[in-house]
Amino acid sequence: SKELFVIIGYSYVDDCDLFQSGEDPDEVLASMQRLINSWGSLMEVTGGALRPDKSWWYLVKYHCDRGTWKATDAGADKELTVKGLLDGVVQTLKHLNVSDSAEMLGVWMSRSGDRSKLVSHLKQQAIDWAGKVRLGRASQDKAWTALTTNVSVHLKYPLPCSTLSEKECKSI
Repeated sequence: SKELFVIIGYSYVDDCDLFQSGEDPDEVLASMQRLINSWGSLMEVTGGALRPDKSWWYLVKYHCDRGTWKATDAGADKELTVKGLLDGVVQTLKHLNVSDSAEMLGVWMSRSGDRSKLVSHLKQQAIDWAGKVRLGRASQDKAWTALTTNVSVHLKYPLPCSTLSEKECKSI
């Protein structure tokens, strides 16, 4: 068709985050629906499909409150859809509020900036790992190797894309 289009997103293996921005929430929503339709069509060429059961969306509106930018939800009464690959049935995508956390590319994030789910998830990972090491009765050398090659790598993974404070990191 030689039609020109622009897609902005982040992909890693089979995960992808798509973004749209603008001034008017209704225009942003319409633009995102067009993007979802285009992305879904592109995936069909390779035999892939968008998975409604693994997909969600936010519509965020920012406002300044006493010098601090705050994210608010602008999409609670709105809808985005995707066409199923096998049956062609149009399905509604799950809408999340800006304060809801969701796992994206292995990292728990909230559009509002709330880090509590990420911190609790990482704490639980550390606690589970420590319990397994204690039960396994590994030698100090093996425990150190497991610490430096396993759990610490897992715990460091989300740091570049998160804004955890030093206090939150130490609590983990």
